[in-house]
Amino acid sequence: MQIKTNDVLFKKKGLTKKDKLNRNLFIGTVFIFPILLRILFKTTYHSFDIGTFEKWVAYTNPYWNVYQTDCYCNYPIIGIFLSTGVIKLTGSYQLYFMFLAFFESINTLLFYKLLRILKVHRSYLYSLLFMILPSTLFGGALWGQIDHIGLTFLFLLLISFSMLYRQSELKEATPIWLFAFIGVLFYLAIFTKQLLLFPILPIGIAFIIILLKYKNIQQFLTGFFIALIGFLILMIPFEWLLSYPRNGYFTHYQRILATGSDHMDIISGNGITIWQFFYTDLEHPSTDPLFLIFSPKIIGIFITLVISGCVFYLYIKKSYYRTDTSFQLGLLCLIIAIFNVTVNLFLTGTHERYLFYFYPFLILVFVGLRKNNVIFSRFDIVLFFIGAISYGIFVLAVLKEWMRIDGVYMNTIYHKLIPILHVIILVRLVLILKSIKESRSVISHLNK
Repeated sequence: MQIKTNDVLFKKKGLTKKDKLNRNLFIGTVFIFPILLRILFKTTYHSFDIGTFEKWVAYTNPYWNVYQTDCYCNYPIIGIFLSTGVIKLTGSYQLYFMFLAFFESINTLLFYKLLRILKVHRSYLYSLLFMILPSTLFGGALWGQIDHIGLTFLFLLLISFSMLYRQSELKEATPIWLFAFIGVLFYLAIFTKQLLLFPILPIGIAFIIILLKYKNIQQFLTGFFIALIGFLILMIPFEWLLSYPRNGYFTHYQRILATGSDHMDIISGNGITIWQFFYTDLEHPSTDPLFLIFSPKIIGIFITLVISGCVFYLYIKKSYYRTDTSFQLGLLCLIIAIFNVTVNLFLTGTHERYLFYFYPFLILVFVGLRKNNVIFSRFDIVLFFIGAISYGIFVLAVLKEWMRIDGVYMNTIYHKLIPILHVIILVRLVLILKSIKESRSVISHLNK
């Protein structure tokens, strides 16, 4: 049966029988497909990660001592609840996998909502495409990780931002609860997993830009502090209850960042990085000088800062004087995508799933900004699809240990082709960003 894309999922009245059938078929597919996939691939999951979550269970009795023990529990507290906590509660891997599959369905519905905000036709079909792309499937529920739950919070943040953009466009007052809700979402995202810091940074910059557009300092401070209260209303109770070494720690998040900072001390954690061209051993120390006193770790941080600084500057120029909601949302997705792929390519020690937050936003960019006269060529379509499929296959290969010999990941030709492909994608995205025309008023303002 072919789905007609009337995009009526969120309409309450006036649906024809065909509309209702299409809607119900879409919703049924969205909820059945992830569960069916999980059943068909019952034994496919990352045994080390799942085994680690299960080992952490012993340190969660009581849960507030989890960071006080010798456990290498290097997830923030929300992430602990969503991984180890759910395994402890269900007592079953399979029930835990069903829990993860449910969030795949929720993400697809949220993705659909974002497409509708972006005024994209055929939103049903694009949403199903997002759900079945290898780049979506293999790094989330099928892997057994909670990265896609973090994506849920990111999508909710973008939907909340679209409300802010819309109210600015219509010159309507912003309700206090929306700022508080955004603060809560920032907390949930940041304290789910450290990896979420990368997409959160451009989203945080976008939030500051939104606040700066208010007419007076009182409105700016009101929005900022209400969001801060929303953030702290969750953070403070957790920090008060949790036990952890207090010397030098303001929050348990500092402990987690400290224990995870050694990731960058090797060339690659089997990730997608340019440094795999320079060394055969993926675990070669990234702190060894590549030339003179400059190590890959230092060079990577420098390149990332330079590219990111230029991209964020361009973002401010392109967005500050624009009020149209679909453009603002699409542009923000472009910045998130560029920053994420930059981090993956140039920082050392990145892992295979670090690019998981790239392709969902790339799809939103492609279908969203096209509605705002941003030009994408046929080459871009082919390039993006090849990237999404190639990345998904790469993650599946890691999941199935196809590139592992005697327990060690080998630096294969695929490890070199994937970074080349994504360097091309990065260059293309930066050129697209640069080609977007900004308001003349912003140019004169920035040149003063």
